[in-house]
Amino acid sequence: MIRIADGILINRPIEQVFTFVADLENTPKWQVGVVQSRKVSEGPIQVGTKFKEVVRVVGRPLDTICEITEYQVNRKMTFKSTTSAAIQYEGQFTFESRSGSTRVDIAGAGELKGLWRLVEPLFAGEAKKSAADELKQIKRYLEALAE
Repeated sequence: MIRIADGILINRPIEQVFTFVADLENTPKWQVGVVQSRKVSEGPIQVGTKFKEVVRVVGRPLDTICEITEYQVNRKMTFKSTTSAAIQYEGQFTFESRSGSTRVDIAGAGELKGLWRLVEPLFAGEAKKSAADELKQIKRYLEALAE
């Protein structure tokens, strides 16, 4: 099992940070391994919303469907993959307002399945480094909008 956890302070209001992260189509702008992300269920984003991601694992694209399992505006968004023969993962973003800035924390866990398990040690190191880089990318993107 691969586990990640990291956090960052972003000098933008919580509403802006949450809206950016919760917009599933923004994911490829900041998450290195995601080639595509789009909502595939009807209605607003909420618990039960499904989205399709194309995730690059060790250089190969994998399709997966994810579902939002917890959704509290400006506080928390949790999701898990529901259909993939190669990988199962879940992640959670939490948001905390701090004097006009926002603390964002990410936690996640994943497991490669089948023959993919052979590359799990390689993928684990990549995933842990990526979490920090992705939070920095969100910070750069949002703080650049303020300039």
